[in-house]
Amino acid sequence: MHGEALQGPIGSEWATIPFVGEFVKTSILDDEEHNTTGDPEPSRSTVSAPSVGDTGAGTSRKRKLSILDEANKARKTNSESSPSIDVKEPAVQLAGYANEVFKAVGNRRYVTFNMFKDPELFVLVAVAISICDRKHVGYEPLLRPATNDIVLSTVEDNTLCLDGRHAVDGSGASVHHDVSFQITGKPIYIQYGIVGRGTVVYPISLEGEGGLASGASELVAKLSWPVKTLVAEDALIRDICSKISPAWSKHIPEVLLSATLDEEALDLPRSLMGPLDGKAEDRVLRILIAHRAEGLEKVRSLEEFKTIFLQAMRCHRVVFVKTNILHWDLSVDNLLFTRDGDNALALVNDWDLGKVYKPDERPSAHHRTGTAHFMALDLLKEDLPRHMYRHDLESFIYILIWCAMHFYLRGNKQSLHPLLKPWTEGTWEDIYDRKVKRFSRLVNIDPLISAVQPAFEPLVQKWILPLCNLLMEVQSQILERENNHIRFKWNMMSETESMPHQAEQDAWNETQGGLMTFENFMKAIGEDPVIPELAAIPQ
Repeated sequence: MHGEALQGPIGSEWATIPFVGEFVKTSILDDEEHNTTGDPEPSRSTVSAPSVGDTGAGTSRKRKLSILDEANKARKTNSESSPSIDVKEPAVQLAGYANEVFKAVGNRRYVTFNMFKDPELFVLVAVAISICDRKHVGYEPLLRPATNDIVLSTVEDNTLCLDGRHAVDGSGASVHHDVSFQITGKPIYIQYGIVGRGTVVYPISLEGEGGLASGASELVAKLSWPVKTLVAEDALIRDICSKISPAWSKHIPEVLLSATLDEEALDLPRSLMGPLDGKAEDRVLRILIAHRAEGLEKVRSLEEFKTIFLQAMRCHRVVFVKTNILHWDLSVDNLLFTRDGDNALALVNDWDLGKVYKPDERPSAHHRTGTAHFMALDLLKEDLPRHMYRHDLESFIYILIWCAMHFYLRGNKQSLHPLLKPWTEGTWEDIYDRKVKRFSRLVNIDPLISAVQPAFEPLVQKWILPLCNLLMEVQSQILERENNHIRFKWNMMSETESMPHQAEQDAWNETQGGLMTFENFMKAIGEDPVIPELAAIPQ
C-alpha cells in the first residue's frame, strides 16, 4: 500500500506524506480458526516481517516468491474465491524488492499484526497516518518548505525557523524574537553514518533584519545532534574567545546565533513514550549560525596552504595553553579558511567535541571520538587511553599527508587515493594495524611520498619526510619499551632497567619521551616554535 496521495489534515502545512506498507492476505484454509487437523501451521516467509539476520535479495539473485505469493497466484485463477486485484507477477516481484530495500534501512522498524484479529489497532494506525504532520512523520521540524509540495531530494528554498525562546546571540544573550533564514543551496556538508552526530551544514541567508550584524558575508547553519552531557559548542567557543587575544580568536569561528533544543522543546514522538531498557544517551539538536568559510581544497598556492596550516597549528596551541581545551576531532574538514582580500585566515572549526583536558580523567565515551584516518595511533587501539595534547598534534601530520596527496592547489582535489582508502574502512583495530605498519619503516612510507601531488613536492623534504621520521622514532621507542618488558619477564634484564616507575611512565606517555611536542614538531619542519603570547607562560 503506497500512501503518496494521502492528504494531511485541513490547515496543515504539508500536502502529502509518502509511506509504504504491505498487506498480506492469507487463504481462509490457512487461518488458525479453520485449522481442524490440529497440526501446526506452516511457517510463512513474507517480506513484511523480516527476520533477524536476513540480508535481503542480492543484485544477481532473483527474489523468490514466498508461500503466500504462490497462494495468491493460485487464487487468481479461481474466480469464485475472494475478490482480488489482478496483480501481475512482475509487479509482485517489484513490490518485494522495494520492501527489501526499505527493511534494510536502519532508521525504520517493522511490526506485523493481523488487521482482522485486531481491528482496533488497524483503526488506530489508519487514524494516526491520516492526522500525522510533517514533524511526527520524521521531517526536520525546523525546516518549512517553500510550497505545500514535499520535495524529498532537496531542502533548497526551505525556511529555517529558530524560536527566540531557545536562541542566544554570539555573546550568549537571549534573542527574545524568532529569527528565520532561507536555505540557498545544496548542503555544504552531510555526515553519513550510523554512529555520530548527524551533522549537516546548509548555506543560508537571513530573512529580514533578524537583529544580526552579519554584514554582507555568506552565512551557514550547522545542525547536529550531540550528546546532551557534552559542553555546548557555542558555549565552548565563547569560553575560548574570552581567554585568548583577538589576534588568535579570529582563527576561531564567530558564532552569530545559536540554539539548543531537547526532545521536549522539539515535541518529538520519543518524548511521549515510556522509558526503554538500555536507553542510549540523550541527545539535543544544536544549531549554530556563522559566517561561511572555505575548505582547504580551495587553497590557491603552496604558500597560502603553509600560512593556513601554521596559523591553525599555532592557534590550536594557544587555545590549549591558555584554556586547557583540546579539540578532539582535528581533520581536514575541520581546518577552514577565509580571505580578507589576498590574505588567507585559518579557522579551526567544529569544537562540538572539544573538552577541558584533565590529566587524571579516564576515557568515558561510549564511542571513540574522532575521524579514524586522522586519529592518533594510540586512539585506535583496543585499550583506549585518555585524550592528550599529543594526540591532537599527531592528527596534524595525517592532515598534512592527506592534503599533499589529494589537493591540486587549483581550487579542486582528486578523489580518495587508493593508498589511503584502507585508513577509512574496517574496524578501529584494522585501521590501527595499517597505519602502524605504514609508519614503521621508511620503505613503507615511500609509496605515500611518491603519490604526493606535484604542487606539494617542495614540502616533501622540508615538512613531510621529517614528520614521518618523527612518527617512526616514536614507534621505535614504543617497540623498545615493549621489548624490554619481555626481557624482564624472562629475567634478561633487571626491574630497574626495564620497568620504569609509574610517574616516569606517565611522563613518557604525555609526550612520548619528548618526541611528540609542539616544539619538536615545529623544529622538525624548520619553523619557529616560539609564540610571543605564550612566552611568559610555563609549558
